[in-house]
Amino acid sequence: MNAGTRPPVDAWVHLPPTELLATVQIHPAPDIPLASIRHLLRPLHDDEGRLIDWYLFASGFEDRNAVAEYWYWRGSWRRQWPIGSVAHLGWLRDTIADIDHDLDARCLDRLLEVVVASGGERAVQVAPDNGRALLAELTTVRLALSVDDRHGWGIVDDMPTSTRGGGVARTWMAPPHDLLLAGTTTSAVMLRGDGRLGMLHPARATNPSPARASDDRPTVSGVSGAPGIPGDARVPGLTGVAGVAGVAGPVDVFEGVTAADLRGDTVIVLNDRGSSLRLSQDDARPLGWLVPRSLRWHVRQIPLVVVWSNLFDGMVASLRVAIDTGEPMVISGETGVA
Repeated sequence: MNAGTRPPVDAWVHLPPTELLATVQIHPAPDIPLASIRHLLRPLHDDEGRLIDWYLFASGFEDRNAVAEYWYWRGSWRRQWPIGSVAHLGWLRDTIADIDHDLDARCLDRLLEVVVASGGERAVQVAPDNGRALLAELTTVRLALSVDDRHGWGIVDDMPTSTRGGGVARTWMAPPHDLLLAGTTTSAVMLRGDGRLGMLHPARATNPSPARASDDRPTVSGVSGAPGIPGDARVPGLTGVAGVAGVAGPVDVFEGVTAADLRGDTVIVLNDRGSSLRLSQDDARPLGWLVPRSLRWHVRQIPLVVVWSNLFDGMVASLRVAIDTGEPMVISGETGVA
């Protein structure tokens, strides 16, 4: 493909929300960068000029060995665990607000409130002295959710590898309103208020069965939106009012997505009505972003507690390390990559 045939770069792209991390500094950041990737590293200093971290610049992602070396090196002095997006923490905050338990402190409630209010834009610290109380609440809440008869949903990677294990790769519960998960100017994936996924794709005058969306699905007239919508952007009602920010032109909605196969030039998408949709790789990009590096996945219902399995596992592990080392646990969207 030459420059004359290369498709234009989208002016608007909305990526899935960033995973927040629970981080504990177990040793001071080394003064000397790792020699093999020195040219890719940039120091980060605090307001007083002290070295607190090393960032790997995006150019390092062209070299797989550099990325692996960076994470191994950084893990020797700073440990981190993924705990979910801001939306995940907000859902948990709302879910446990009415849970009765015999712990009066309710440290978890307040922590979730602070993190959600910050939108992941600033770091939130938990002192090691508060770690044991928070651990006790996490155990209690996890137990309460484990007997809750409600359910959530998760995407299962059908192509796990040694570096990307099995199990659910992305989880969610039914949100209070439709959420835009990922999108470009031509297509988007949204999370509907009933917990189902919807695929917005360019409307077609003729779309051979079974790829054609059924006539009762709404058609949405897109409106241009500003790039950089933060977090989980709200999608206006799709049943006849506005369009989706950033998606230009009329689109059809393929409701109830249950599986996607992105291995070929034509992407196959299935839904819970037994219908299929065929998309070009370009139009299917938002689907690929939901589970990076996976080319085939399916959706299944999961127990409600599993929606926050990463959060419970990550926070428990990080709090235990914080207690052992005497260092605070820090929750932020910072990944060490610039």
